[in-house]
Amino acid sequence: MSRWWPHQSAGGRVEIGAARDQTWAAIASTVSTGIAIAIDYAHTQEQRSLGSLALGTLTGFRDGYTCQPVPDGSMNITAHVALDACAFAAEQACAPLPVTTVLVSQRDALGVLDRSAAPPQSPHEALVAIAQHSQRELARDSSSFGAFTWLIHHIGMGR
Repeated sequence: MSRWWPHQSAGGRVEIGAARDQTWAAIASTVSTGIAIAIDYAHTQEQRSLGSLALGTLTGFRDGYTCQPVPDGSMNITAHVALDACAFAAEQACAPLPVTTVLVSQRDALGVLDRSAAPPQSPHEALVAIAQHSQRELARDSSSFGAFTWLIHHIGMGR
């Protein structure tokens, strides 16, 4: 526990994800040559060791908005994922295959999609381009959908 949740104070909360880590390791170990990607709200050991997650990451969602988590059936309740722990489990499960692991924000991962194509040739194409740009920006907004983290494993191949 101290490896993944160092410096816990009295009254702090630790979120155990052993089953999740084992499941991701099992999935990644089925890849002999290729890429495995997991995407979720996440935190890293660096963030956890700073103590900013002393109360954990348990979050409630009701009607698309975050709220105080109450296990009364009126909302979805979730917790962020220690993707670094998932990465470690997968790297161990994939051995002796070479594994290169990358953790990257969704904002950065989707940044490559922001390259403009040819300029629109009609008003309709311009509207489509504006709509697509808006969707990309929403997916990259770090205060909502862009807060996801991508765990990318390059397994059994050079990068």
